[in-house]
Amino acid sequence: MRKWLGAAICAPWIALSLVPAPVSASTLPTLLLTESASSIAMKAPVHLTATAQGLSGPLDYGFWVENPSGHWSELQTMSPNRTYTYTPTAPGTYWLAATVMTQKAFRLRDWKAVRDSLRVPLYVGATAAITPSSASVPINGALTLLGTSANISDALYQFWVETPQGTWIASGHYSSTSTFSPPVAQPGLYQAIVDVKTPGGPYVQSSEVDWHAYGPPSAIQFRQSRTTWVADDAEEETLTASVVDAEGDVVTNYHGVGTITDAMANGALSAWGTDSANLTPITAGLSTPIAFKNGEATLIVQAGSTTATDTMTGETTPASGAVLSGTGQITALAQVATRIQLTTTSSYLIANESGNPANYAVSVLDQVGEPMLSGTYPRSASIEGPGQFQDLTPGPDSVTYTGGSGATPLTVYSIAALTGPMTLTIAGDNLPSAAVTVPAILGGQPYRMGVSAAQTTLKNGDSTTLTLTQLTSAGGVSDPASLDNSGYVV
Repeated sequence: MRKWLGAAICAPWIALSLVPAPVSASTLPTLLLTESASSIAMKAPVHLTATAQGLSGPLDYGFWVENPSGHWSELQTMSPNRTYTYTPTAPGTYWLAATVMTQKAFRLRDWKAVRDSLRVPLYVGATAAITPSSASVPINGALTLLGTSANISDALYQFWVETPQGTWIASGHYSSTSTFSPPVAQPGLYQAIVDVKTPGGPYVQSSEVDWHAYGPPSAIQFRQSRTTWVADDAEEETLTASVVDAEGDVVTNYHGVGTITDAMANGALSAWGTDSANLTPITAGLSTPIAFKNGEATLIVQAGSTTATDTMTGETTPASGAVLSGTGQITALAQVATRIQLTTTSSYLIANESGNPANYAVSVLDQVGEPMLSGTYPRSASIEGPGQFQDLTPGPDSVTYTGGSGATPLTVYSIAALTGPMTLTIAGDNLPSAAVTVPAILGGQPYRMGVSAAQTTLKNGDSTTLTLTQLTSAGGVSDPASLDNSGYVV
């Protein structure tokens, strides 16, 4: 890529115009104004420095600014200070200038002795952006780059494009035209930027954008959405078949139909289809139709239960030309137990009396989060807080998950009148433990009061009846059979 020297850099001829010529006896005094940055963010300061040449004696300096509306105002009246820090309060393009004169001339009000610097521009909140009309075009196809900018007055644009072979193409001199249509004669990746500036100012540069140019269709390539594919007979992924050119770029104007075939069906895949709710079991040599849109076709595939490799073959026939084909492989890895899963359908444990249940399910999952299909996994279950197992102890008790048999149920029971957080933990020798905490509460006890009025709109002197209701934590009315009938003062 072209090496950029920053977000905003003076063009060489601008910078040179600001450098004063060497002073001689016949040279007029000069004043150079420099700034710490030519493009700043909103409410950021810029530091100005005035440097005089060809003047002797104590000097006084002044600083001026032209705001984006074109209004000039004095920042610093004549003073010995030759530096000034300015903080703009609004976005846009500013112009800054300095003045200098000897203190003697200032006392004498000899305004003919004032020397002015050249104006220097300052961008506040300036941005530049570039957008291609398409992310992919055929060779020699039409593509337009659009440049946009903000807070740069009378914006001028210059585009730069790098071809796949590393050659740079420029749009020409800076101009007010904010679009550029570069030639797209080679296949591969193109990159582009745009420089934007005000007349006589430095440029602000956009971020890079890129697009692909593709040649005639040459083959089919496969791409998986997952990097890890496990023989768990459960996980699904999207398999993408792409029509590509000789460089491997997707031919995005290709539309048509084709097929995908699993020639051997070794067991890495068990089913496929376009709808995950209606997949077709795979058998050796089975083909399924696919439809290419913008050069790509997708197929949902489901893992098998065998550690194996299936080879997929894709084919499609263009309207004119030979059959396009390609192969891809999907390898199913063996399941590896990686973590314990502990779930519950109980949001609390009712502790009015002993023996009320909270129900849990224990599973052991593989590396992609699916249940193990084989193996036996004895684990230890323990309770911390107001709960107990069937043997009236907090454990540890043993619980075993058997692969392929579904989640193992586990029940924790309440202890009469004991409330508070209750944590169930499942642990094993070689896997991280899993824990779930639910509150043990007194069932039916009111959590908050609800109030309703017989009449909601009253005028002076009217009366109405208020009804107070004891509500549970879920917002429902408390069960009358277990209602706390204690008195409440409202």
